[in-house]
Amino acid sequence: MKQSRFVALALSALLLSTATSCGPSEQFEPPDGPGPWILVDLYHTTIQNPVDYRLDKGVYSYQGVFGYARAFDHMQQNGYSWQSLRTERLSAPRLKGYDVLFINLVHDERPDFTDEEVEVIKEFVKEGGGLFVVADHSNVYHHAERVNRFLKPMGIEVTYHTAVESVDKSVS
Repeated sequence: MKQSRFVALALSALLLSTATSCGPSEQFEPPDGPGPWILVDLYHTTIQNPVDYRLDKGVYSYQGVFGYARAFDHMQQNGYSWQSLRTERLSAPRLKGYDVLFINLVHDERPDFTDEEVEVIKEFVKEGGGLFVVADHSNVYHHAERVNRFLKPMGIEVTYHTAVESVDKSVS
């Protein structure tokens, strides 16, 4: 009896901790309430996202320090609502009601954008939706080749350049 009560308590604690640490939305729900609304794409990347990586006292990991949680908290406090999409691909019905799509540093360990998703993103922007894409200067994670599929038709391109000094600055 005690063991089954312990297991039930442990499962409840696990479910509660998962639910409270997931952020505004883990399961897709259409935006509801005042906006503007931002959809954070966690399907194509999970790096530095505002749901999983938060800066906490005593926790100074790279992802928490350089993540977007504080920015999204600030936006929410100032009238910008947001949700994340983690388990489903982008689609026109899923973008309906959102004002901005936020895509951060897509990762090669996550699924690539399908042809349908590329078209949906282009149509979303064509119809007035905002698109905020974060990229890196070196195509690390193959993100440039992935996001350029929908950025190039809009006249924007993530390049593969890195600025470095070519002169040896070491002291002899």
